[in-house]
Amino acid sequence: MLKKERIKSDVYSIDGLRALFREISDLLNDNKKRGLNIQAVVKSPEKSNPQLRYLFGVVYASIQRRWQEDGNDHSIEYIDAFFKDMFLYEYVDGVKCILRKRNTTQLQMMNYIEQVRMWANDNLGLYIEPAPIVVK
Repeated sequence: MLKKERIKSDVYSIDGLRALFREISDLLNDNKKRGLNIQAVVKSPEKSNPQLRYLFGVVYASIQRRWQEDGNDHSIEYIDAFFKDMFLYEYVDGVKCILRKRNTTQLQMMNYIEQVRMWANDNLGLYIEPAPIVVK
Protein backbone atom coordinates (compact mmCIF):
# COMPACT_ATOMS: atom_id res chain seq x y z
CA MET A 1 0.00 0.00 0.00
CA LEU A 2 1.31 3.43 -0.92
CA LYS A 3 1.79 6.02 1.75
CA LYS A 4 -0.50 9.04 1.44
CA GLU A 5 1.24 12.38 1.61
CA ARG A 6 -0.53 15.62 2.25
CA ILE A 7 0.89 18.85 0.95
CA LYS A 8 -0.69 22.00 2.29
CA SER A 9 -0.13 25.14 0.32
CA ASP A 10 -1.27 28.74 0.14
CA VAL A 11 -1.30 29.95 -3.46
CA TYR A 12 -1.12 33.68 -4.01
CA SER A 13 -0.60 34.33 -7.68
CA ILE A 14 -1.63 33.21 -11.13
CA ASP A 15 2.03 32.25 -11.71
CA GLY A 16 1.82 30.07 -8.60
CA LEU A 17 -1.30 28.35 -9.87
CA ARG A 18 0.32 27.65 -13.23
CA ALA A 19 3.33 26.11 -11.50
CA LEU A 20 1.04 24.01 -9.30
CA PHE A 21 -0.92 22.73 -12.31
CA ARG A 22 2.33 21.85 -14.15
CA GLU A 23 3.47 19.87 -11.09
CA ILE A 24 0.14 18.05 -10.91
CA SER A 25 0.26 17.27 -14.62
CA ASP A 26 3.79 15.87 -14.28
CA LEU A 27 2.75 13.75 -11.28
CA LEU A 28 -0.24 12.34 -13.14
CA ASN A 29 1.80 11.57 -16.26
CA ASP A 30 4.57 9.90 -14.24
CA ASN A 31 2.10 7.72 -12.31
CA LYS A 32 -0.45 6.66 -14.94
CA LYS A 33 -0.03 2.95 -14.23
CA ARG A 34 0.00 3.14 -10.43
CA GLY A 35 -3.18 5.17 -10.15
CA LEU A 36 -2.61 8.46 -8.43
CA ASN A 37 -5.37 10.47 -6.79
CA ILE A 38 -4.90 14.17 -6.25
CA GLN A 39 -7.40 16.14 -4.23
CA ALA A 40 -7.34 19.91 -3.87
CA VAL A 41 -9.21 21.26 -0.87
CA VAL A 42 -9.77 24.90 -0.07
CA LYS A 43 -9.14 25.20 3.65
CA SER A 44 -11.17 28.34 3.96
CA PRO A 45 -13.07 30.28 1.35
CA GLU A 46 -12.10 33.54 3.06
CA LYS A 47 -9.01 35.48 2.11
CA SER A 48 -5.93 34.45 4.05
CA ASN A 49 -3.68 36.38 6.40
CA PRO A 50 -0.59 35.56 4.27
CA GLN A 51 -2.37 37.20 1.32
CA LEU A 52 -3.00 40.35 3.35
CA ARG A 53 0.59 40.41 4.65
CA TYR A 54 1.86 40.13 1.07
CA LEU A 55 -0.57 42.80 -0.17
CA PHE A 56 0.29 45.37 2.51
CA GLY A 57 3.92 44.43 3.18
CA VAL A 58 5.13 43.89 -0.38
CA VAL A 59 2.70 45.13 -3.03
CA TYR A 60 1.43 48.34 -1.42
CA ALA A 61 4.82 49.09 0.15
CA SER A 62 6.56 48.76 -3.25
CA ILE A 63 4.05 51.09 -4.87
CA GLN A 64 4.39 53.56 -2.01
CA ARG A 65 8.20 53.63 -2.44
CA ARG A 66 7.88 54.18 -6.19
CA TRP A 67 5.39 57.01 -5.70
CA GLN A 68 7.69 58.59 -3.10
CA GLU A 69 10.50 58.50 -5.67
CA ASP A 70 8.16 60.43 -7.98
CA GLY A 71 7.43 63.00 -5.26
CA ASN A 72 4.02 61.64 -4.19
CA ASP A 73 3.86 60.90 -0.48
CA HIS A 74 0.75 58.72 -0.18
CA SER A 75 -0.07 56.65 2.90
CA ILE A 76 -0.72 52.92 2.73
CA GLU A 77 -4.35 53.70 3.64
CA TYR A 78 -4.64 56.01 0.62
CA ILE A 79 -3.04 53.38 -1.64
CA ASP A 80 -5.45 50.74 -0.32
CA ALA A 81 -8.48 52.98 -0.97
CA PHE A 82 -7.14 53.94 -4.42
CA PHE A 83 -6.86 50.33 -5.58
CA LYS A 84 -10.06 49.11 -3.95
CA ASP A 85 -11.92 51.83 -5.86
CA MET A 86 -10.21 50.67 -9.04
CA PHE A 87 -10.43 46.88 -8.72
CA LEU A 88 -12.37 45.68 -5.66
CA TYR A 89 -15.98 46.64 -6.24
CA GLU A 90 -19.26 45.41 -7.61
CA TYR A 91 -22.37 47.13 -8.84
CA VAL A 92 -25.54 46.64 -6.81
CA ASP A 93 -28.67 48.06 -8.44
CA GLY A 94 -26.50 50.29 -10.61
CA VAL A 95 -24.51 51.67 -7.67
CA LYS A 96 -20.77 51.03 -7.35
CA CYS A 97 -20.06 49.37 -3.99
CA ILE A 98 -16.49 48.96 -2.75
CA LEU A 99 -16.01 45.48 -1.30
CA ARG A 100 -14.46 45.02 2.11
CA LYS A 101 -11.41 42.80 2.08
CA ARG A 102 -12.73 40.94 5.10
CA ASN A 103 -15.65 39.69 2.98
CA THR A 104 -13.61 38.52 0.00
CA THR A 105 -12.70 34.96 -0.87
CA GLN A 106 -9.15 33.73 -1.38
CA LEU A 107 -9.75 33.67 -5.12
CA GLN A 108 -11.13 37.22 -5.17
CA MET A 109 -8.16 38.42 -3.13
CA MET A 110 -5.72 36.58 -5.37
CA ASN A 111 -7.28 38.20 -8.45
CA TYR A 112 -7.28 41.62 -6.77
CA ILE A 113 -3.60 41.35 -5.85
CA GLU A 114 -2.78 40.26 -9.39
CA GLN A 115 -4.66 43.26 -10.81
CA VAL A 116 -2.75 45.65 -8.54
CA ARG A 117 0.57 44.02 -9.51
CA MET A 118 -0.28 44.30 -13.22
CA TRP A 119 -1.37 47.95 -12.79
CA ALA A 120 1.93 48.76 -11.09
CA ASN A 121 3.84 47.07 -13.89
CA ASP A 122 1.86 48.79 -16.68
CA ASN A 123 1.57 52.27 -15.13
CA LEU A 124 4.67 52.63 -12.97
CA GLY A 125 7.08 50.28 -14.73
CA LEU A 126 7.31 48.51 -11.38
CA TYR A 127 7.67 44.74 -11.40
CA ILE A 128 6.54 43.22 -8.12
CA GLU A 129 7.49 39.60 -7.56
CA PRO A 130 4.49 37.30 -7.19
CA ALA A 131 4.05 35.85 -3.75
CA PRO A 132 5.75 32.50 -3.33
CA ILE A 133 3.86 29.27 -2.89
CA VAL A 134 4.26 28.36 0.75
CA VAL A 135 4.28 24.63 1.38
CA LYS A 136 3.58 23.68 4.96
